[in-house]
Amino acid sequence: DHPHYLIKVEGDNNSVFNNTLVGRGTGFNSDRGILVQGETFSSGGGDGLSFFTNIKRNEIYGSCYGIDIADDEPARIQDDAGIQCNYIHDNCKAISVRIDCDLISPLGETVLRPLRYNHIANSQFGGLQVEYRGSCDPLIDAIDNYWNDPSGPNVSNTGMPGVGDTIIGVPELRSNVKYDPWLTDAIDGECPPQNDALIGDF
Repeated sequence: DHPHYLIKVEGDNNSVFNNTLVGRGTGFNSDRGILVQGETFSSGGGDGLSFFTNIKRNEIYGSCYGIDIADDEPARIQDDAGIQCNYIHDNCKAISVRIDCDLISPLGETVLRPLRYNHIANSQFGGLQVEYRGSCDPLIDAIDNYWNDPSGPNVSNTGMPGVGDTIIGVPELRSNVKYDPWLTDAIDGECPPQNDALIGDF
């Protein structure tokens, strides 16, 4: 059976706002709620990266991958682009980030765009999965998310007490996922909060 992508975006400056995306079920291993890919070299020469994609205020459930970010571009915090205010629940994996070090390393930026204010719940295998190819040291900004438990995410072998949805990935990269502080409850009201423009020390 061929994979289903409920929304697929490619290239730069995409916005995916205010959708309810219901997959076929978690048994379809290749299905994605939202798939983000860089411009492919075969489709017009692109650079292989996706710049400034905004994914906000969506509900995504019933897919193997809620949001799958493939070969993402490292973005500065102050660039208001990121994955924010989504309710991502009952998927195999809520958010998957796959990093190609050969593509991002020449840019000199190593902070991937923010993943903030999301409610990540009931993921079968991982609330956030990080994979990479090659050698680089990216920093994943995943603070201020609610991992479906006030104690925070479950991150094995770190000594943290969280029992919420799990952060998975190779140990040396998982240690670069910044998830503290986390939210102790889902945001009820305006999201993102007015006092947070995604600017600050990180």
